[in-house]
Amino acid sequence: MTGPEIVQFAGALNGGFTVHEVTTLLLRLSRKFTDYTTANLTFPEQLEELVGAANSQGWVGPLVSVAVQERPSNAAIKDFLITYPGWDPATHSPFSHPCDALRVFGGKSFIGRADLRKFLKRMSVGDGRNVLLVTGERRKIGKTYSKELVTFLSANQPRSGLAYVDLDNDNYDPPKLIIDIAKGMRLDVTGLPSRGEQQASRWNQELSKWLIPEILSAQRIMWWIVLDGFRQKIPSEEVQDLIAQIAQRVQSTQDYKLILVDYTYSLPVAVSGFMFREKITPIQKGEVEQFLKQVHQQIYGSVPAQEKLSEYVMGVYEKLAEYTQQHPEMAENQLLLNMAVSDAVEIIREG
Repeated sequence: MTGPEIVQFAGALNGGFTVHEVTTLLLRLSRKFTDYTTANLTFPEQLEELVGAANSQGWVGPLVSVAVQERPSNAAIKDFLITYPGWDPATHSPFSHPCDALRVFGGKSFIGRADLRKFLKRMSVGDGRNVLLVTGERRKIGKTYSKELVTFLSANQPRSGLAYVDLDNDNYDPPKLIIDIAKGMRLDVTGLPSRGEQQASRWNQELSKWLIPEILSAQRIMWWIVLDGFRQKIPSEEVQDLIAQIAQRVQSTQDYKLILVDYTYSLPVAVSGFMFREKITPIQKGEVEQFLKQVHQQIYGSVPAQEKLSEYVMGVYEKLAEYTQQHPEMAENQLLLNMAVSDAVEIIREG
């Protein structure tokens, strides 16, 4: 969400719910109101804190969804969806599986990525492979954008959650990484094992066991752990060892899934020999055409004429050229193409 979206959605919650009702609403997401708000603030200020935290931690989509489900006729909620239709849950589930969605939260177009969609589907039903490595050229061609689809999947899959960490955002050592993952999973970090006199590898083993226990909780939530970054900062050998330990434990469970984005360091053979691997390449014109064809069919119930489809595609690349001229430093960033496609989708919707 952008700043204005956060403010308006917080206002919508304020207009539709009491503090007790918001607290109850969050329990449907297995979250506590007091974990994300400051006690001495006013309720409207607490709601902005709450929505801001949900946005930064990747669960604002599920929050919007449960709020709309609970108050579909509330004027404030309806006004938010009218102003920001990209957040309307009703517009995002045209297919049988969330991974088939053409657009995700915020109205973002999600183009192509057939392998990612296929692998996430297989991981979500538990076919024995629980680790996915996403790699690609050292360009901005959509690796981090993978989080958007995983977020959407976790929001639309029963009893599922997301813990996301970008390791380029801080200087991570093993305990800090474990704590940030654990916070995303709403774990009480006060019980984190101390190192004592243990060697680093032994302590990493204890940390990974604490994060992913052998005895499953009664809640049985499927946790998607996404570790991103690895471009600006090189993880220490201890952090690499911890990630390897986490991967090994994840591979032997069904309630945890691990996605490593742009991770180029070694993993145990027991993991690397069985994990999924997606190598991203730049989106091609044919994929854009297929995407817009699906969008038109979804909206109007029929395949567009080739002339109309060609017009849509031409509009995308004209808009892409405009965005590239405005932002030359982002010329190789997949975001610009997604922005251009999203513009085309709005044109299709408006007829």
